[in-house]
This record gives sequence, C-alpha cells and structure tokens, in this order.
Amino acid sequence: MKMPTAHVKVRALMNKWFGDPIDDTGPRDFIRARGYTITSDGTITPPSPSHTVSPYEHWCIVFLCDEWDYGFQGTIYQVEEMRDDVRN
Repeated sequence: MKMPTAHVKVRALMNKWFGDPIDDTGPRDFIRARGYTITSDGTITPPSPSHTVSPYEHWCIVFLCDEWDYGFQGTIYQVEEMRDDVRN
C-alpha cells in the first residue's frame, strides 16, 4: 500500500520556504509560532475559532495533513491553484 504524499507543488513550496520538501519540522514550527496547537495525536487546532487562515498557514497545514497524516480541527477552504504571492 502506497503511503499518502503531498502534491509535488506543495512539496516544492516546503522546500523553498523551509529547505526540505519532506521534513515536517519547518511547517510545524511555523504554524505553532502563529498560535496553532498540535496535540500528541497530531491534531492541528487554530489559535481561535474565528482565526483567518493565511495562504502560508494553509499550505503548511495541507502539507502536514497530506504528507504526515496530521489532522486539522477547523475550516480551511480548498485552494485549487497557488496564488502568485505564495508560489513566488
């Protein structure tokens, strides 16, 4: 059985932002610094129910969920294409 992996474009973003396309340390530390909590079972919770997820937070959460099987307790909207300000 093949393990789930993040999309190649999401991995490329993680490599660009944190210097590694697979390691979860950079994205995990980034969202923690933004006020998110991560429980011992890997559930990511936003700082408050009304928190607006930034594009950077969004892609870090997508990466952690897709690549590392973290869970997210909150709402983020599916983004089909990466915005230029995030991709570049």
